Amino acid sequence: MSKVSIIIPTLNEATNLGRTLRQLTLLNPPAIEVIVVDGGSQDQTVTVAKQIFESFNQTLNVQVLSSQQPGRSLQMNYGASAATGDILCFLHADTWVPDDLITVINKTLAEPTIACGGFISLMSGSQTTRWGISLHNYLKTYYAGRPHHVNKTSLFSIESKIISLIPAY
Repeated sequence: MSKVSIIIPTLNEATNLGRTLRQLTLLNPPAIEVIVVDGGSQDQTVTVAKQIFESFNQTLNVQVLSSQQPGRSLQMNYGASAATGDILCFLHADTWVPDDLITVINKTLAEPTIACGGFISLMSGSQTTRWGISLHNYLKTYYAGRPHHVNKTSLFSIESKIISLIPAY
């Protein structure tokens, strides 16, 4: 089984980050590491990250890094450079994942025709699920992975399969 590093770029995510990190401490099997890369939060994001990891799981390899510059892509690259896993899984600070996330990732990427995967977000609020937005996200994800051709030259020839992880909450 490949080792999975989870990387979470953050900016002012103190409200959402705690639930996601608590959930990551319950993964079975666990990720090899969880890396939170903060982009200069003005709230308690870094404190929340450190407190959650200290109180819930002493065996999980955790890093809380501060990016020199804000920007999601810069933070993702910084986290990727610090990661030691064979597979990188990038999450938003408010992402809910199933307890068997690592198994799902490994099984999906074990197929030789698959080189990457993605999540389809289910947009829900306090009173309702926003099915229209959720369908839009599904279609964007589906068509983003389809082969594209320019002058009959394939720019993207990897078969795309979607990892659909919609928690039953």
